[in-house]
Amino acid sequence: MLEEAAMESFASENAARLHTMEAAHENIRKKSIQLSRLERRMHQEAVTAEMLEIIGGAEAIRHRR
Repeated sequence: MLEEAAMESFASENAARLHTMEAAHENIRKKSIQLSRLERRMHQEAVTAEMLEIIGGAEAIRHRR
């Protein structure tokens, strides 16, 4: 009976650890998705800013002539 209680306690502790690890894994997955979206948005903003700078420079050159 004591052995059975110890095994049940061990199994319960391992189940709790597994649940915690699964929750951490899911949190990491969600954070990774958020960071990927942020990276894409920031990259797009940088590309847009560069394009606007190029267009502005071209317009400035065109108006000088």
